[in-house]
Amino acid sequence: MKKNSFRQLSQILDVLVRKHGVDRKLKEYQALSDWNDVVGTKISKISKVVKISDGKLFIEVSNSSWRAELLLMKPQIIQKINKRIGTQVLKDIVFV
Repeated sequence: MKKNSFRQLSQILDVLVRKHGVDRKLKEYQALSDWNDVVGTKISKISKVVKISDGKLFIEVSNSSWRAELLLMKPQIIQKINKRIGTQVLKDIVFV
């Protein structure tokens, strides 16, 4: 395949991905998978990603003390994850 053919195929795939909303789901999955890298080792040991749905990331926390601490850090964590992804895909984090 020629270079132009690959470029055309890439453009077509980009259009299809955006048209069917797959790009948002891919970015949500990236937010989910980036949790441990964004929060670091200490927090990743006491937390577990549960799911992401409609821009809300659900995180299970080992105890209420850590939950309270993470609630204070929530705006910064959301900002870091969105910056890493390159778009405002994450709207909220729910700690359970």
